[in-house]
Amino acid sequence: MIVPSMKEFLDSGFILVADRAYFQIKRIDTFVKAETKQPFVIRLKTNVALYRKKSLRRWSSADSNITGDFTCQLGTPQARSESR
Repeated sequence: MIVPSMKEFLDSGFILVADRAYFQIKRIDTFVKAETKQPFVIRLKTNVALYRKKSLRRWSSADSNITGDFTCQLGTPQARSESR
């Protein structure tokens, strides 16, 4: 079986959803670059550090399962995302 690379799935007209097995900090920076602008949702590994966490305003809904909404940089000083 041939497994496609992540690049084959990039299309700014769609939201990319990936599991933590595919998570790499350098990929996050690729997704947010001006030429890519790839919307994405990724379930993070438990050991990923959140840096400069900033809460975002959102409309709360009583029936929502969302427990938090924030922006941050990901990773340790040795390997940290460039963008929020």
